[in-house]
Amino acid sequence: MKTKKFFVGAAAALALFINIPQVSAEDEEVIPFKTQPNENNRVIIEPKKKPVRIVKPTKTEPVAPVEEPIRMPRGGDEFINMDEPENFAQPENLEQTDRNSRKTGKQKIKIEKARFVKIAVDDAYVYYLDRQSIAWKRIPYSASEYMIDFWVRMIELNPDMSDVPEDLYDYINDPSSGEVEVAREQNVQYDPVDVEVLQHKKYFLEHYYARPKTKQIQFLCELEVIGRPQNTISEREYEYKNWENLVPSSIESLIYKAAVKEAGKSGNAENGRMSGVDVIEEYLRISLR
Repeated sequence: MKTKKFFVGAAAALALFINIPQVSAEDEEVIPFKTQPNENNRVIIEPKKKPVRIVKPTKTEPVAPVEEPIRMPRGGDEFINMDEPENFAQPENLEQTDRNSRKTGKQKIKIEKARFVKIAVDDAYVYYLDRQSIAWKRIPYSASEYMIDFWVRMIELNPDMSDVPEDLYDYINDPSSGEVEVAREQNVQYDPVDVEVLQHKKYFLEHYYARPKTKQIQFLCELEVIGRPQNTISEREYEYKNWENLVPSSIESLIYKAAVKEAGKSGNAENGRMSGVDVIEEYLRISLR
């Protein structure tokens, strides 16, 4: 009887062992189990439910957009418009900075050397020697003697307007001068005498040769000018027989003295020879005076 009960208990234990699912050691450590007996005396192993973990989202701050780097234009690229920032850093001493910029940005004014020299006045004209026209020329058929080529501008004291076309009245009466205005734009200041002469748009021009060695003068032409002279004038050619002796106190003598003085300040003009300075100024067009 005892032996029969033993076998029945062993059989029940074996049946229980066979119906129990195999669980690894890893499952036993990580997932806890609970057992519940059922009506068939069988053991059902159920995994323990994991607790639900609620993760609160982290608070995020808005990220400012990244500014693109400024790209400077390269050769062939189109110009890149770059707006000035609103909060532009101003210098601490704005007044001092502005004063310095005006001081450094001020352009230097060039004072032009006087072009016209007043040489004589009579009852009809004021005579001016045009210093820019003075030039040395070799006398034809002479190996060493030179003459002075120059122009004289004559301004009428009481100009006769009867021969002036009507469409030129306003132009002649306008006191402004194109040469002076252009010079001012280029920061060039003219001599007051030059400004006065250039304001007259109706005048006369006379062309002369002066021969210092013999103290003679030769007249070439005279022309009346309204506005600007044309470069198509006709004048007589140089002739040796056209040299004239100077009459004391005459207009021609005053014109001659002024031309010789301006052309030969080194003293060599008196004998009709060009000094080294005269040669450089005449042929190299470099002023050394």
